[in-house]
Parts: sequence; structure tokens; C-alpha cells
Amino acid sequence: PARQYGFTMVARCADESKQKLRDCVGLPRSAINYMGLSVRTPEWRYTEWRKWDGVRKQAVDDWKSTGLLGAELFSHERSFVP
Repeated sequence: PARQYGFTMVARCADESKQKLRDCVGLPRSAINYMGLSVRTPEWRYTEWRKWDGVRKQAVDDWKSTGLLGAELFSHERSFVP
């Protein structure tokens, strides 16, 4: 049977001059400050944004909650209105 889920990683680098995040295209991996890690099913996508150690190439604080910047749960099939 076909796989019904997928995983993605999206790197973001700090742009200190503009105080925002930007793509890390063309920069060394050691410059990566943040990583978005997602799992997607046909109905849902869950993403965690984490502080990232670009030198060690892993999440800061070894995946503890102190390295978690935010989490998103998105429905591809339903619209939720409060």
C-alpha cells in the first residue's frame, strides 16, 4: 500500500538587520538558527518550530520543550471558526 504520510524540514536563518527570519539558501548549515519539522497526512499537517544548532545539526536542548518555539496543527479538509 502507498504511504499515507510525509515528513519535511524547513530551515530558517535569523536576519539580524531586519529582525526577522529568512530562507537559508546559499548559507552554510552552521548558520541555521531555526527548523520547522512537519508530518503530514491527507487530512492534517503538524509542524513544530524549534531552535536549531546548525553546527551540531540537531535541535537545541535535545528536543526538550525549552527549544520549542511554536507548534501548528492545520486541517486540509475542515475550516474551524471560533
